[in-house]
Amino acid sequence: MLQYTEDNTTYQFSQYINICQVLIIQYHQNDQDRILFELFAYGTLNDVKIQLTPKQLEKLRILTLISYAQSTHKVKFQTISEICFLQDLGQVEEFILDVLDKKLIIGKIYQKEQYLLVERVVSRDVKPTDVEKLKEKIQTIRDNIKQIKKQF
Repeated sequence: MLQYTEDNTTYQFSQYINICQVLIIQYHQNDQDRILFELFAYGTLNDVKIQLTPKQLEKLRILTLISYAQSTHKVKFQTISEICFLQDLGQVEEFILDVLDKKLIIGKIYQKEQYLLVERVVSRDVKPTDVEKLKEKIQTIRDNIKQIKKQF
């Protein structure tokens, strides 16, 4: 479990939640592994209620930024500092460069204006309870495309 939550290349965790559920049922294993994987699959730094290793904390910091960047294309350095619990501008800039270098977010840094312009971002795991909302959004997009096509 630790190897996945600390690994620098793993950023999707829902498959591990399913494995943990099977292990809990078959072997009466502790539920803590599933709780940890759910934190990494769906959570942010604000959801932390357990002790994390420094590597786990850094990964969850990245996942927190990814979650935020999925909902907005312009992310102020100040916002990154607040949601990722980074103390100063130097830490924020170094953190952004690390995330861009890993290609988890594709974007441009506007240092003078102090924001990150997000062009693309990797996806996070989707909670099973959010699947219906996503289907509705996709249907709305399809309907909008059909309306646009009719205009031409």
